[in-house]
Order: sequence, then C-alpha cells, then structure tokens
Amino acid sequence: MIHSLTRRRFVEMWAFVLLMESGSSVTFAGGASVVISALTAGFTVATFSYDMDTDKILRKMSPDFYGIIPNGSSRKTLVFACMSLNGALLLLIKSLTSVLLIAIDFRYFVGALCGEIALFMFYKSVRRDFTHPTPLNNRCTSAFVSFFVRLVVMVSTSFTAPVQFRHVDDFGGLYYCLACAGSLVTTFAATYVYFDRRAEEARTTFLEEDEANTLVSVLVAAWVSVFAVFLLSIKRSHLGTFLSVGRGCDFHMNTFLTSSTDEQKASIFGDNPIVWRKIRPLVSEWVKKRWWTWEEEQPEWFTDAFKASVPSDMLPEEEEEKRASESSGRGGRRRSSIARLLPASPGQQKMSARVSLRSVSGRSRYELTKKRAARLRNGSADGEEGNF
Repeated sequence: MIHSLTRRRFVEMWAFVLLMESGSSVTFAGGASVVISALTAGFTVATFSYDMDTDKILRKMSPDFYGIIPNGSSRKTLVFACMSLNGALLLLIKSLTSVLLIAIDFRYFVGALCGEIALFMFYKSVRRDFTHPTPLNNRCTSAFVSFFVRLVVMVSTSFTAPVQFRHVDDFGGLYYCLACAGSLVTTFAATYVYFDRRAEEARTTFLEEDEANTLVSVLVAAWVSVFAVFLLSIKRSHLGTFLSVGRGCDFHMNTFLTSSTDEQKASIFGDNPIVWRKIRPLVSEWVKKRWWTWEEEQPEWFTDAFKASVPSDMLPEEEEEKRASESSGRGGRRRSSIARLLPASPGQQKMSARVSLRSVSGRSRYELTKKRAARLRNGSADGEEGNF
C-alpha cells in the first residue's frame, strides 16, 4: 500500500516537473491532486505506526520502545496528525528530489539511490547487525531475506519515514534521524544542480530558481517544525529511542537476559537463531529447567506452535527422545505407505513372479496328491467288494 502510493506521488511530481520545463502553467486542480495524494500516503503511514505502537502485546514485550503515543485523546490526535504530515511532507520532498535528478540525468538518480542503499548495507554489515530477526534457519535464505527486508525498510524510510522503523532491528534511532536529515539536504542540492544545468542550456522553466528554492525551503521548514511538535507531544520516556545506536542482536539477547517473566523470555524463539546464537547455551539451560513446570501449569503461550519452535537438542532428554520416536514413527509409516504406491522394480517383479509360481505349483501338487489319494481309496474299496 505504502509503496503503491509512493509510486503515484512520484509519477505526479514527474508530470509537475515536465510542465515546469515546458513553461506551461500548473493548474490548481493538478497541484491539489498532488497534495491530497501525499496526505493520503501520510495517513496510511501514520495508521501503520499508530497501530503498532498501541498494540498491547508489543507494548508488553518491549515497553521501552513501544508506547510513545500518550494516553490523552487530544494528545493522541495531535501525535497522529504530526505523523501524517511528516509522511506527506517527506514524500513530497523526496519525490521532488528524485524527479529533479532524473530530469538532469537518470544516472544521477540511480547513483543517489544506490549510494543510500550501499551506505545503509555497509553500516549494518560493519556493525555485524545485517541479519534480520525473521525466524529462518538456513543461512543463505536468511541472508537473502535480510537484504530484501532492509532494502524495503530503507526505501520506505527515505520517502515516508514511518517512526516504527527507528527500531534497532531496522535503522536505529540515530540513523533514522540522520536519514531523514539527509533527504532534506539532498533536496537543496538537487534543486541547485537542476537550475544550474538549465542555465547552461539556456532553457526557461515555469518556476524561477528563487521561487523553486523558496518552495523547497518551505517544505523543509514545515517538516522540521512538524517533527519538533511531534517530539514534544510523545512520552518523554521514549525520546531516547530516536537517538539509539544499539544493534538488533543485542536488543533481542538483552530482552531474554533482563526479562522477568517466562513469556517475555520465550519470545526469543520467534527470532532468527543466528541473532541470539551467543546465548544459546543459556537459553537451552533455561528451557530444560522450566519445561516440566510449563507442562504442569500449561500457560497460555505454551502452545503447540511454541513447542515446535524449540529445537530438539534444547529439550529435556525425555522430551527429546519422545519427539525423536514420534518423528521416526511418522517417517516409517510414510515410507511404507509410499512404498505401496510406487511401482516395483524389475528385480522385485521377477522375485514376486517366482514366489507366485512357487505358490501356484505348491497348490497344484497338493491338489494332485489329494486326487490320487482319493482314487486309491476308491480302488481299494472296489477290490474289497469284488472279493466278497
């Protein structure tokens, strides 16, 4: 949804720049369409962030991160409005920057976009925080999914800046703020280069350079002002999340080590095992120690899905043997049922033919013997009658 709206805003801004280059005037309806579309995208982004931040389960699991939206209805409305305007304004700014770079030279746009992606991937790789916590056991699959997820997060934040992507699993608070600031700065640079090139080519545009710089300045000032109001309206206890420099792997390991309840600790099995491999022995010891207590008490989170997420080597010996026997039993039944469905090999066909022939010949000899014995009995009876 967010990406489809972003593409639409991009196309509309491209049409706006083409009109500006041709010297044609932009109608009020066209400008209003661009603004309304951007506000729609901003509303979508704000709804996504609002729903995640007010989710009871997420607030319970990570109270230090989720819960920036205050309790009062008026302040909730103000925070939601600020998130909507932030997303809309940044989308307008970033779309304008992109189409200006394309208008100059498509290679400028590709270079700027690839530069942002490469910088973010380099940042995550150098800090050994590239693996995303998506629960995957295969390293190759995990690397591919991590790259794809981080690419989507980077592009989304660059264009709309959802506040939930400040999490250490995604950007981290400080990098999130720097990425937003970078988007603002590049707009001024793109505007300057665009009009410098048009001056060299002696081409006229609908907007003069001063007017374009004023428009960009107003958009940037509006975004900074709205973001400042947003920071002043959220809970003070969560302001530090916008300056965090932690790693995702450390966050998940610390969540396990510092949690006071088994339910919070058990959430680690919903993360990629590569992320918490350093504390795997501690997690295994904790599971073996608490397993039979969970079996007796049956807490709500101790479901079949949770049991299946625990590796076999981390279970108590009795439970591990039980799982191994069940697995082997299912495998044996599966092999036997499959064997009945599969066609026999030539060797098996010859063997079955020999067995069937032997059984047939055996039955024939048995029947022949019975007939001979019957004839012999009949013959002996006739002889006795003749003697009498």
